Amino acid sequence: MLNIINEKPYKIRVGENSNQFNKKHIYIGSLVPWDGEWYWSGQQHRYDKVSDKDTKEMKISFLSTMKTVPYRYDDDLANKARNSIKNQYKYFVEYHGKDLVVYPDGRSMADDMQKQYIFHNESKLKSFGSSSMNSQKYEVQDITKSFPPELLESDNGVCVYFNPDEGQEIMQEFYDIINGFKKRGVNLSEDELYAIRGFICSEVISPSFVKKLIQEYGDESISKAFLIPDNNKYYLDYLFRRYKGDFYRNRYPNISFTDTSQ
Repeated sequence: MLNIINEKPYKIRVGENSNQFNKKHIYIGSLVPWDGEWYWSGQQHRYDKVSDKDTKEMKISFLSTMKTVPYRYDDDLANKARNSIKNQYKYFVEYHGKDLVVYPDGRSMADDMQKQYIFHNESKLKSFGSSSMNSQKYEVQDITKSFPPELLESDNGVCVYFNPDEGQEIMQEFYDIINGFKKRGVNLSEDELYAIRGFICSEVISPSFVKKLIQEYGDESISKAFLIPDNNKYYLDYLFRRYKGDFYRNRYPNISFTDTSQ
């Protein structure tokens, strides 16, 4: 069978069911390696008499909706995504001068992010030369519409951290977090303790983000929030593994490509 995403052949053992397969069929399902061969895993969905046009549209849809799944078996596509994140990181730091930015509220964050994307597109145009700048126009959509209302209405500090390996991470209620870190474990309010616990327990906030704050403010307020004795040297590793264990497994860029011709 041919994987329509990475255009590579797979020889799959199907036993006595080989007669049900046809050249015009497309299957969506999972494969697992075993003893040098591939086997079906779980249920497969078959599509009959699929045209070349439908195949292309299916490929584009899969790449745009499944996101990280194709990167597991397509190294070229995964490297393309990683390079894209590196470029986005470069533009973020070039625009802000740093990789961590704090805004007073969600609206100001969204507005500035809109300006950042305009800056990003203008930088791309300049790289093509002045003639291209006159002949091409980059339309930047209103990205504020893509943010959830609760983020836009947040008014207690919003932090955007660009993880060079993962992409952007956004944290609400950041004033309570940063103020709690600055106190270095002394006289923290209930709101600050609660915010720090949420920061550590969040599965979408990376250890890299947490370490960024620890590097500047220390970890005393984290140990205070989790009632950890001051002489415990390994508690951070425990907390990271417990609440952010997914970051210690194989991870792939959380971006998608919709134009397979690029």
